[in-house]
Amino acid sequence: MKNPCADSGVDCFRLARAAMGTRFEIVLPTGGAEESWLRSCAELALDEIEEWDRQLSLFRKDSFLSLINREAAVRPVPVTPEIFELLRACVEIWERSHGLFDVTVDSCSTEPGELSDPPILLSEKDLTVTFPLNSTRVDLGGIGKGFALDRSAEILREEGVTQAFLHGGTSTMVALGSSPTGSSWKIAVRDPRRDESESLGTFSLRDGALSVSAPHGGKVFREGSYQSHLLHPERRHGGVESGLAAVLSPLAMVADAWSTALVLAGKERARELFLRANGLSMALVLGETGEPLVLGERHLQNG
Repeated sequence: MKNPCADSGVDCFRLARAAMGTRFEIVLPTGGAEESWLRSCAELALDEIEEWDRQLSLFRKDSFLSLINREAAVRPVPVTPEIFELLRACVEIWERSHGLFDVTVDSCSTEPGELSDPPILLSEKDLTVTFPLNSTRVDLGGIGKGFALDRSAEILREEGVTQAFLHGGTSTMVALGSSPTGSSWKIAVRDPRRDESESLGTFSLRDGALSVSAPHGGKVFREGSYQSHLLHPERRHGGVESGLAAVLSPLAMVADAWSTALVLAGKERARELFLRANGLSMALVLGETGEPLVLGERHLQNG
């Protein structure tokens, strides 16, 4: 992803930090503001991302997620309102995507295309989470990055920032307000089937989020071989149906989760799932061949 301020002729303050296994960056147009204030705002926003990394990490024994994974199968675990809302979004998107977005691991008990009871039980009255199966564990890697970006953007708003661009690993991003020129932020999405210089199009983003999922985004060693990091819950392996899915939504966590679901669904099922989704303004789904399928409002310029 190129510098989002590069074509504006406006100076920008940039600050980055490693978290959640990737690189997060915040870009703030200077607009005559003191660099010390911009740095302070960016540091606070990145501190928020680091805090959610600590709470939602699957690999830290002292994370809140690890506590949930240890205890929720034997007792209801009280959680904060923020984590409750995150888990409720996971369950809702699991239901609306016919189980294609599934944050649980080692708990599949359904036949392909069928849904059983929710894999996570939530009590709104007590703000608790319970796992119905002893084997259930939760991995929030498919939504946690977007959630952290949403929380980080909220910190910037509270500090009085009206224009900002945030991204995690260049695959999930949030635009706060307009670009330095007063128009929408322009984000080019690369076509994974072609040369790196070729794009599927340029998305227009203002006060919203974009997330892109693709099987080439990472590999994991599974069942004796390296496979896509995207696990198809109906087949319990890394096979995916699409070459790429890009989703626009007001919330980064929603875009993050649905880009995963749609890249697993493929072009054949994408239209059905888009209609079932809640909170999406546009989706682009690319197959191995043919033209991309574009659903929803037009926020895309060709090339």
